[in-house]
Amino acid sequence: MRSMTATLAGRDLTLAVTFAAAQEIAQKAGDPFAIMREAQLEAMLAKVGQVYHPKWNFTVENVPQIIYSGAKAGGEKITLQEVQSLVMDAGILEAREVAIDFITMIATPSAKETLDEVEKDDAPGE
Repeated sequence: MRSMTATLAGRDLTLAVTFAAAQEIAQKAGDPFAIMREAQLEAMLAKVGQVYHPKWNFTVENVPQIIYSGAKAGGEKITLQEVQSLVMDAGILEAREVAIDFITMIATPSAKETLDEVEKDDAPGE
């Protein structure tokens, strides 16, 4: 199981990538793949000087929910209300970065998956 450690307001939290966490985020905040697609589209268009207003945005409500879903999957004994307090203590922008990192982790392959693909591509005769 892939996981990350995030520190919010001095508290370390383990956020784990599980299907249950991804599913909970999809139900309560937004589909992780749709979130990534919108973020990538916004970044790509910004590079060429185009303004894009994404269909999904991080908010004061969904940032704590994303972090909470990951923390719960990581075995943390914490409530959503406690995560909301940590987010406010840390600052919404700092917490948003944690949520972005976690969503990215859900939506992208692990380093081993990437390494396996590179090794397969470099195999002789293929």
